[in-house]
Amino acid sequence: ITSSVVKSKTVAVRRVPVITWTPAALTVGTALGTGQLNASATFNGAPVDGTFTYAPASGAVLAVGTPTLNATFTPTDTATYASATASASLTVNAIPTTVAVTAANATFTGENQTLALSARVTSAGGPVNAGTVTFTVLRDGNVVGNPVTSGAVANGAASVTVTLPANASSGPYTVEAVYNAGGNFATSTGSATAVLLTPTALVAAGEFAYKTRRSE
Repeated sequence: ITSSVVKSKTVAVRRVPVITWTPAALTVGTALGTGQLNASATFNGAPVDGTFTYAPASGAVLAVGTPTLNATFTPTDTATYASATASASLTVNAIPTTVAVTAANATFTGENQTLALSARVTSAGGPVNAGTVTFTVLRDGNVVGNPVTSGAVANGAASVTVTLPANASSGPYTVEAVYNAGGNFATSTGSATAVLLTPTALVAAGEFAYKTRRSE
């Protein structure tokens, strides 16, 4: 009779922590820090001690977009807990901008006429030096003529000349300027009012001024 001995080995199953991670959005140019590299590890709702290693690491500066961050957790008690990994999407926002529009008034004529338009694009850091600005003239919500896009914004300045069609009606026009993002800057929109004066309106304004001076 042959006998055999069966040997058994107990294998400990280590617990796998749950990683919770929600990086806070930041503006381009800001380095990764504690607001983004803030993952935590738990098991059955209880914190698990250990350390995180991140890629990219603290201090990295990322481009505009939604890059993926990676984290590796190493527990202090490696006999009880296993290592764990996680990934999270980070939002890197473009630098906010503001557009201030200046519109020159024009005098009515029976021919095509031009309006000189300009805008200044700034950010918290000062004048912007990237992108372009598209100017659109509207009357009662309707586009008049054709939108015109400036050359590259330089020291915050952009300007164009737009053409109004012959016999355009007198009165106020809305000038809308849209900053077309360049570099790390965000798109923005501004508006102003331009007035197309008829000859009658100009004469009436002159007569009013004359009568005012005579009555003084």
